[in-house]
Amino acid sequence: MSRLIKATSFIAVLWVSVAAVIPGPAEAASPSKADKATLKRAIVACKAEAKGKKGGSLAANTSTIASRKL
Repeated sequence: MSRLIKATSFIAVLWVSVAAVIPGPAEAASPSKADKATLKRAIVACKAEAKGKKGGSLAANTSTIASRKL
């Protein structure tokens, strides 16, 4: 046998061996109903806070622009 065939067969055997030993990706645990509810409340609170900050900064920017002389 040539060296190329030996090397190729060795790599193929090694590849199959490693694939057989390494487990597949583990399935993630699904979140509980309590976790989902907590996440939903946190998202709502974050959106409300962002909306409040956005509105305040917009009004402040408008007054600053209006007070400038062009």
